[in-house]
Amino acid sequence: MNKYILVNIENRNCIGLFLEVDKSFDIKLNTIKAYTDLLKKSKKIKMQLRTKIDGKRGKKNFTFNYHETKKDKELLFVKSFKDVLDIIDSKRLDIKEKIKAGETLREKKAIDANDEKEKITFLIKLKNF
Repeated sequence: MNKYILVNIENRNCIGLFLEVDKSFDIKLNTIKAYTDLLKKSKKIKMQLRTKIDGKRGKKNFTFNYHETKKDKELLFVKSFKDVLDIIDSKRLDIKEKIKAGETLREKKAIDANDEKEKITFLIKLKNF
């Protein structure tokens, strides 16, 4: 089972930011270098942004992958923990606006209308038989 610990770095906007770690994790992290070392060691980290606006709570989970040379904000490949904080800060305002509007924070899956028409169901096969 995993737990979330509060991210607390001086001179950084870490309000409502949590890091997912193992239950037995007991290392004290206070600097960006310590978080970057953890990112390099584990190669993948999960972050959770929790916000509360006008009595409405919202949580958004992010999964970041460490890569030494490739840096891609869309695929969430990062080189350091500073990149992680920059990505989350850029999405923080959008998340707040969605919570105010009462929208969901989940990604909406696009359903193609052509795919639904082409699906062959058991009833269609039975009628053709």
